Amino acid sequence: MACFCFHKLATNIIIIEQPLNTVSDIGTPIKTWSSFSTTSAFIEPKQVKEIFENGQLITKNYFKIIIRYNSLIMPNMRVNSQNKNHNIIGIRHLYTDLKTLGKHYTELTAVEGEIS
Repeated sequence: MACFCFHKLATNIIIIEQPLNTVSDIGTPIKTWSSFSTTSAFIEPKQVKEIFENGQLITKNYFKIIIRYNSLIMPNMRVNSQNKNHNIIGIRHLYTDLKTLGKHYTELTAVEGEIS
């Protein structure tokens, strides 16, 4: 990719969600999610892994998600795209060439579904 034209490639609208730990009426801890940020994003599938876990074949889909720079995103957050949840497993802040570390874009590595 010689030129990364974010405004042309960022065709997905995503919601970045943050966890909230609350307690139910009977005192049971509950993890809920609240909206942290809604932004446009470039999403690229990176890898599919099939693993055998607890007697079942599990498919894990990994994605690269690029958004405009946001230093407040944390690894415990998740991305909601088209009503699918993607758990953030990596965060890098990049320059416009998408190789050098910088403050133009944020690259999120995420896996679809729940992390075991």
